[in-house]
Amino acid sequence: MKQNSIIIYLNNDSSGSWIFADENGTILQSVTQTELNQLSISHDAVIYVFLPAQDILITQAELPKLSRQKLLKALPFALEEQLIDDVNDLHFAIGDYQPDGTLPVAVVSKQKMTHWLNVLAERGISPYAFIPAIFALPIPEHDWKINSFAQQAIVRTGKMTGFACEQDNLDTLLKLKMADLPESQTKDLVKTHLSPQQLLENLAGNIDRIEYINLLQGSYQAKPQGGKIKKIWLTAGYLVLACVAVAFISNIISLIILKHQYNQLETAITQIYKHNFPQASSIVAPRERMSEKLRNLSGQASKNNILAVLGKLGKSLKESSGIQIRNLD
Repeated sequence: MKQNSIIIYLNNDSSGSWIFADENGTILQSVTQTELNQLSISHDAVIYVFLPAQDILITQAELPKLSRQKLLKALPFALEEQLIDDVNDLHFAIGDYQPDGTLPVAVVSKQKMTHWLNVLAERGISPYAFIPAIFALPIPEHDWKINSFAQQAIVRTGKMTGFACEQDNLDTLLKLKMADLPESQTKDLVKTHLSPQQLLENLAGNIDRIEYINLLQGSYQAKPQGGKIKKIWLTAGYLVLACVAVAFISNIISLIILKHQYNQLETAITQIYKHNFPQASSIVAPRERMSEKLRNLSGQASKNNILAVLGKLGKSLKESSGIQIRNLD
């Protein structure tokens, strides 16, 4: 089920731009380049945060298919030679395996991750996804998407590839990247000059469908809805316990009522039994003895002539109207 969304473009100076969109992608609020403490958080909104692309390396690894946990442990050793910083100081996040067998990887310093999370936490923001800004650009097909703004450029070269640089270095890096392509491949360069705010507005209607690497993995696993989910489960648990308690109490009450009715019936049976068998010292097979006594009485009644006459007389009186018995001797 689609939900409202808040999409933030975080700057290095801890300011940012953001939009608030409803479940249909309609933009309800759009704010550019301001302090995040002015952002009003909607409790039912999913929060996506785009991060400065120049602080994140997007690369690829060739590893056998392993569980996610094992992949995250193996990545530092697989990419160690490509990295300048100590792998112990870096955070690795992965995407899904691509058709060519490569594994998309995003690498960022743990210090940056902690800083970004603290900046958001101080403002009461719990993100669902940390997304490198490169993935704010459309997926290229036969071209490369390039956006330049405020002396910074981000380039998306594929579904899960791209890079960022200063605008002054863009042409040089593009030539180097182009030189790595096979001779049979040529790429058109589609350049835009959109502000962070405009990039976010372009994403409002399909933010839940874009392809990206979420940096909130491993020890940074996103738990934006954890409190809500925990509260829902607790509520459900309390309701189940309440239902069990009500059913248990209801059964106890039913047992008490049935016990009371049973005692009343036992008392009534005892009284009837002693009335019919006054000489009995104990109650033995009351049902059978009463049935036997009724059969005996029925047999005696059938031999009594006066009872037979009264039976016929009663039947005749019932079928006749206007007759009243005043005396019977």
